[in-house]
Amino acid sequence: GRPVLAPDLAGTSSRNWPQFTAGADAAGLRAVFAFPLQVGGIRLGVLDLYRDTAGELSGEELAGALSF
Repeated sequence: GRPVLAPDLAGTSSRNWPQFTAGADAAGLRAVFAFPLQVGGIRLGVLDLYRDTAGELSGEELAGALSF
């Protein structure tokens, strides 16, 4: 129910999600950000953002994703 922000898959997430990060690395992904989509009590899915470089989202990018 909360956003998951992994700005550096190689540095932090491999021990949390070893199979995911292996596949993500093979696909060239270096960062992933997941935001739950919910209207009231209805969960609609997840908005996933991927980057091919490690790094945090900018304040503007984060605000835009959270607005969904």
